[in-house]
Amino acid sequence: MHCKTVLVYSMEYFNQLRKSWEKTYTEHGSSVPWAKQEYLDVFVPTISGLIKKYHPKANSALDYGTGTGQYAVLLKRELGIYTVVAADLTDKGIDKTLFEKHKIKFVCSDTPNDVSGTYDVILCWGVFHCIEPKYHEQFLSQFAGMLNAGGVIILGSFAPDDSHLAGQKVKKSTFSNRDIFHVKIIDDNNALAALGMKAITRDNIGLKRTFRYAVIKAK
Repeated sequence: MHCKTVLVYSMEYFNQLRKSWEKTYTEHGSSVPWAKQEYLDVFVPTISGLIKKYHPKANSALDYGTGTGQYAVLLKRELGIYTVVAADLTDKGIDKTLFEKHKIKFVCSDTPNDVSGTYDVILCWGVFHCIEPKYHEQFLSQFAGMLNAGGVIILGSFAPDDSHLAGQKVKKSTFSNRDIFHVKIIDDNNALAALGMKAITRDNIGLKRTFRYAVIKAK
């Protein structure tokens, strides 16, 4: 297990990001596109299958960037993971009653600095493409310090050839008008190695959107 360090971030940037997401969830609630059943029907079995394969005895999990909280509920209810913590910039997207029912702890988190504890699984699904790439290595470095021995990070984002990006490094979202970024670090073995990590599997998921994921662990 690594030792988590506290890193310096531009809080002006993350404060603006929080306000943007609060506006999105206040206006749209759980009707945001990524919470639609057509996506969940693909993403839920993918995430579940990866955890069952790469850490079947996981007892603790962090869902970082939980959004509407559907994956935190999956981790607890379907996979039976005892301790589940969900973190996000805002709690306006989650069903608090459902979180209370399943005893899922929510942490309001601008950056991983705000989250304590160590975990067998860290899920960060659909988050990095919403954050400027200069912060990707910092986030992963801190995630590495929050993993228990043998733990895994499951990282998923839009693939470069998705229509959101169309091969570009950054493009405006047609839904929110926020920037969508190419997440290079998913496939950057050198950057992962510099963090003392490696990807043990990578693949694309094809549906209306093209999604790319990697399962990452300490070397």
